[in-house]
Amino acid sequence: MLRLALLVFLLLGVPPASSQDADWDGSQKEDKPLPRIQFQPSEPRGTGEEVFPEDGSLPMKAWYTSGQRHRAYSGLGEILEREGVALKDLGFDYEWIQDVALFSSQGDLILQADMPADPEILTNLTRGVLNDDCVPCLRRLTREDSRRLGIAARQMQWTFLEGGEMVTGRLSSGETYAILGDEVLKRTMAFHKQKTGREIGEASAKELVAADLGIKPSHLLSVRASGHLDLVMTALPGGRILLSSPAKTAEVLRDLLAKNPPAEEARRLGAMLALHERGHQRLYSSDAPPDLAGKPMGDPELPHRPAEVAELDAIEAALKGPLQVIRVPGVFKELDTYANSKSLYIADAINFFNGFVGSSQGGLFIATNGAGGLSSLEEYWRGVLSRHGVDPKRVHFPGRYRSGAGLDCAGAPSGK
Repeated sequence: MLRLALLVFLLLGVPPASSQDADWDGSQKEDKPLPRIQFQPSEPRGTGEEVFPEDGSLPMKAWYTSGQRHRAYSGLGEILEREGVALKDLGFDYEWIQDVALFSSQGDLILQADMPADPEILTNLTRGVLNDDCVPCLRRLTREDSRRLGIAARQMQWTFLEGGEMVTGRLSSGETYAILGDEVLKRTMAFHKQKTGREIGEASAKELVAADLGIKPSHLLSVRASGHLDLVMTALPGGRILLSSPAKTAEVLRDLLAKNPPAEEARRLGAMLALHERGHQRLYSSDAPPDLAGKPMGDPELPHRPAEVAELDAIEAALKGPLQVIRVPGVFKELDTYANSKSLYIADAINFFNGFVGSSQGGLFIATNGAGGLSSLEEYWRGVLSRHGVDPKRVHFPGRYRSGAGLDCAGAPSGK
């Protein structure tokens, strides 16, 4: 056991720890400061056909997006140029390129399986990818796109997934892993039955999907997820996963308020704290019948539903062991008003997980969504990442998160 602990220390630069050993900022519960992890790219152990790891363990050479849509993210082009990453146009007219473009470690396009545009098979895809109001209505790249781009391509046989449903990285051994939402395996099982007439179980579907992604079945981790995984987690080198921790959000907000931020930030942070502690009580409008107008409408609404918290806890339990899970708050919600209305709702407008991790020039960098003017929250996230091997000066906030999508959704990374 002592030898194993020493090996982990040498590989990662820190003593091994479970997710239970971390404070809200991901730091260890020790009096002395945690030494910063020194980033070293892992030695590749695949064939190059495996899916590109998103944790910064391989150098990012390009970030593909659609047309000039990157201009919506202030300064992103300059950030990528400074980090040595080429900004490339995929030439595919769709805002959320991450969900349709997938690259291998050697830079080839990985095309989706040739599944029919059938919502009974392609379950729970976003309406931008599969829209059952039209025929045909399935957005996907083809070999014609690869020829147009001058990029080699290979096609998966049994897998159709959106990029946001998958988080990839490399273990310290250099082998690639993939975390998938469970709907991916369900599509494979449904497609296999439609194509062959034979039903298969989850274990067989896992083998087929792993083969399509170029990884070992044991390195494919399927988790129950009601939404995209890139909204609640970020992968870092060495098999580390930062996973959302709603339960610790109030603690972060109290700590930031104790540091006396500027008045307007203090007001917003205080309102956020009240929301997370007491919830939002919706009221009947003044147009409602007199016996209801202005009265409470049901129970107070919490920023994070109990089912959401339970799902995150289950994800942690599924990933612990194969990966090191570090629970940190990275999603912050606040009350906002509807357009042309005074009615309040809980706005999901600050999400730090929905960014991308890259490596270049000998170190990690991260580009993610901004905090809407709350510089103290952005400094908090810099501090979290600094504890895990990222130079704070290389943590950038060009993105805007809205309607469940942000910077990570707008592009796809490639190593070529």
